[in-house]
Amino acid sequence: MSAYILFEISALALSFILPNHLQLVNGCTSLQAGLVVLPGAAIGAILAPLSGRLYDQLGPRISIISRSCVALIGLLGFALTARHLTTLAILILYIFFMLGIGLSFGNIITNGLHRLSQKQQADGNAIFNTVQQFAAAIGSSLAATIVAAGQAAVTDRRLGTINGSQHALILLLIVGSLEVLLILAALRRSRKPQRN
Repeated sequence: MSAYILFEISALALSFILPNHLQLVNGCTSLQAGLVVLPGAAIGAILAPLSGRLYDQLGPRISIISRSCVALIGLLGFALTARHLTTLAILILYIFFMLGIGLSFGNIITNGLHRLSQKQQADGNAIFNTVQQFAAAIGSSLAATIVAAGQAAVTDRRLGTINGSQHALILLLIVGSLEVLLILAALRRSRKPQRN
């Protein structure tokens, strides 16, 4: 559940940072900014159903860990190039990030629900859905606060947005790293819970 929350925070924070960066730093219109992030969002949505099939074939360890690492590499790319993010770099890195998200997000839920008894499945699903809403709100608010703080620290709004985006992207890299570590810890447990 904790890894799922961190994953959701990262995804929603990034979906706030990138369009704002594209508009305020790169000079894109809101339509252009939306079109830049559209391919990544579409890839994430298209790959989500395929991730279940890969989960069944490869098992949770390979499926979840490898794909979470793909998303983490995307976050690393954003953090390393935060001060010089071109529109093309955002397009490519966001596709990479969403590739990892699309292939692992559903598998994290599946693995979490698999650990529950049959009687607890409906409650577990409801908890995941509820937590998703809270994590999304936290991610967006956190990103907005950090970017706004960067803008408030200097008089040049463009420079402030660059600074704020850089700090937010570094924080998301830390969050993504923690998420991968939590997944590794959860999957290392060889003992499954007792089923009722």
